[in-house]
Formats: sequence, C-alpha cells, structure tokens
Amino acid sequence: MDKITMPERGNLTLINGWNHYARHCKVKNLAEVTMLSYKQGFDNIVEYFGEKFLITDIKNEHLESLILYLKRKGTMNDITINTRLRSNSCKILYILLRYLTVAEADCGEITVEN
Repeated sequence: MDKITMPERGNLTLINGWNHYARHCKVKNLAEVTMLSYKQGFDNIVEYFGEKFLITDIKNEHLESLILYLKRKGTMNDITINTRLRSNSCKILYILLRYLTVAEADCGEITVEN
C-alpha cells in the first residue's frame, strides 16, 4: 500500500497544489465541467507564474500583476478575468490552509478582505 506523503511545509508548487486540489474536488464528486472551468482558470495562473512557483510566495501584488497581464493579453474581458481569479484565489487559499497549516477549509466559507 502506498504511503500518504505531504509536501514539505512551504515547498508546495502551483502544480503540486493543483494536483492536491483536483484530487480533493474528485473526492467531493464535482462535475467534469466544473473541474474544466477550474483548470482553465488555473492554467492562466501557471502561464503567468510558472509551474514551479511556490504557493507561499504569492502575494497580493503578484495577483494584481496577473490581472494586468491578462488585461494586456486581451483574450478575456474584465468579467471573465474577475470570475476566474476569484475562483482561483479561493483554490490557492484552500491549498494553503489545507496542506500548509493542515487545517480544514471550505472555499464557500473563506472571506478575503483587502
């Protein structure tokens, strides 16, 4: 039987974080179309930061730069950008809470204040 291993605290890359989150979503039996939507939004983040970017290194200014990058790229309108980032910010927070502090989290209950 395979052992369950957790990433070292603070060393969780975007791709590893996505893999953990995708598994969590499968366990919760999310629809394929929902997962596809999440993945598309996540791909925008990976495209900007790179696969090996550490989740713990993401700061507010990085997310602001990502928004400006997506606007300059011109492939999405402002509403799409906001929708995708809102759902992906929630995923990043979930991953941080679940796998770095080993706390249970549910994206529907997380509130982000500026």
